[in-house]
Amino acid sequence: MNLPLTGRENITRKLGKHGAGRGDEVSAKNAVRIKILDLNEDKTVKEYFIENPSDPSSFPYTNEKRIHSAKPPVFPENAKISIEKTEGRYAFILPPALTGSDDAVFLYRYTVTDLAGNEIIRDRILSDYYYRSSPQSVRIETGLPDGEYGICVTAESVWGKVSAPMKW
Repeated sequence: MNLPLTGRENITRKLGKHGAGRGDEVSAKNAVRIKILDLNEDKTVKEYFIENPSDPSSFPYTNEKRIHSAKPPVFPENAKISIEKTEGRYAFILPPALTGSDDAVFLYRYTVTDLAGNEIIRDRILSDYYYRSSPQSVRIETGLPDGEYGICVTAESVWGKVSAPMKW
């Protein structure tokens, strides 16, 4: 949708560590379009259109509305966890979870168990959610020595929605 800009235009590009920015456009009728920008990849990440900016209840980007509409991440169908052993240490590799929207996967929580099901490690790793490009895989370094282990991984969105577990 093109918003006619007969009023003022304010483009703010804040080059931070991760190249994020925001572009704001205001029409003569005071309608506003807000663009969240990824300046590293020169892409619009998210766009909001607010017809009546003097009415905060019409803002589509409030945390309450985003949390309510967010969906939990999902691992790709038929995805599998693989194991890589390097220098006697284990790493688990899995495909990244997807959110089905432009919301990011914030982190992956995982539990590593021994064959008897005893918990050995419970931890989390952050995804590179601040980059727009999804990684090809998620790598969980455990530092565990030779042995047989199981792992259970869940993905969590920036809104706290949790995926179904992926197990190996």
